[in-house]
Amino acid sequence: MSLAWLKQIQKQLELLAIAWEVPLGVAVGWIQAESGGRLGEVTRLDERGYFQLLPEESKDLGIDHQRLSTDAIYSLAQGFRLVDYYSHQVDRFAYAAGLRVEKGSEYHWRLAKLAHSIGQGACKQMIIQAARLRLEGWTAFATYFLAHDAEYTAKFKHSPVKWIGLVDRVFEIGRPYGLGSTPKPGVATISDVKLKRLA
Repeated sequence: MSLAWLKQIQKQLELLAIAWEVPLGVAVGWIQAESGGRLGEVTRLDERGYFQLLPEESKDLGIDHQRLSTDAIYSLAQGFRLVDYYSHQVDRFAYAAGLRVEKGSEYHWRLAKLAHSIGQGACKQMIIQAARLRLEGWTAFATYFLAHDAEYTAKFKHSPVKWIGLVDRVFEIGRPYGLGSTPKPGVATISDVKLKRLA
């Protein structure tokens, strides 16, 4: 697996990770798993950009969907916006269900990626079930849904095995870059961060 693309955009990624308070490893793993670091990657579902946003996601977030696959800085900034959106959705779902998920923990970020992959409705139902069963942590969560894959595939029309596997891949790729905290803002000024966040 090559991460040659990372050298070209690593500084921008680090700045955006600070601005959006997202661990760098989450972003690196997400990009590699979704687009392989190819800005111009467009799928048959018209997913675009480094983070592979769907047209509906771009519409909901007020993002110029076409620009995601032509403007590198814009694509990165809006990708972090997407991650932030799913992060907040997971917080909301977990709070409503009574599931203990520490904000900023690896469990939190894994659920955010799962929500992007399997869909918010399915992820919300999984979180509700996890709260009922008191599944604390990703290992317990994944173990349960992997063991009940047929049941949830029939229910969601998507296989938890497939999407849990993708989440695990994202975090395996990202682990060397840090998953538990955001980068230290040593090389970035506040104005740099603001500019990147608004790009």
